[in-house]
Amino acid sequence: MEAILVVKRYLERVTLDWSQYEATQKSEETVSVMETLQPHPNLKELCIKYYGGVRFPNWMMNDGLDLLLPNLVRIEICAVEYLKDYPLSANPFFPSLETLRIDKVPDLKGWGMRDIAAQQAPSYPHLQHLNLKNNTKELCFHLMCVSSSLKSLEISGVEDVISLPDELQHLSTIQTLTI
Repeated sequence: MEAILVVKRYLERVTLDWSQYEATQKSEETVSVMETLQPHPNLKELCIKYYGGVRFPNWMMNDGLDLLLPNLVRIEICAVEYLKDYPLSANPFFPSLETLRIDKVPDLKGWGMRDIAAQQAPSYPHLQHLNLKNNTKELCFHLMCVSSSLKSLEISGVEDVISLPDELQHLSTIQTLTI
């Protein structure tokens, strides 16, 4: 039986939990399975746990992701050990995103960073809640500065953090800061 999520237009939340999957089978096979799980554009919440792929599926790596999932307001990515980088984009990622939680993705250094020629990080115009735990310093510092509407920032388990980026001093919308 095949799950064809792209036709499920009333489905608002999807959790893809790979915790029961054999550790020895985590590879391109995992990416292949994930390719078939593309959700409908009406999706509002996406949670990915224990995903064993070395990269996300093509539908998540697309430069037009803002058009593919325009209604996404919440993303949670937890315990994804093998993922290295998220794709670069010339367009804003997730224009409706309000909450982003990334926990235990130890090798991820970029999340939608544009190329150096663009000199600008992608815009998350509605991002209000950012929760970063057990990730790289590079990822955390990058994501702290991509939204002008950030209200809540939680950071923990990040090595070598002595101070926060200067850009945060100019962000007057933060109401809750947990380090």
